[in-house]
Amino acid sequence: YVFIATLEFDSNSSGNRAVFFNKNGSLFTRGQRIAPSGSSVTNLTSTCIMDLAVADYVEVFGYQNSGGSLNVVNAQTATRFAAYYLGA
Repeated sequence: YVFIATLEFDSNSSGNRAVFFNKNGSLFTRGQRIAPSGSSVTNLTSTCIMDLAVADYVEVFGYQNSGGSLNVVNAQTATRFAAYYLGA
């Protein structure tokens, strides 16, 4: 499978933002990690490929350390998750 996750964080000029992929509750890979630029929203898109067996599950986590609460934008064009089966 190939997994793609896009997160858009509200504007804030401090700290870092990151996307993580977990498989069965454990860290599988760290995706994109960036520092925000100025006071505009921060967009991150990360992709990973992983093999899955029956009952395996995937989670996507967003991370930020701005020093306070920071929302992820809830809009169809801003925050998304997709999974594609690559075949046997």
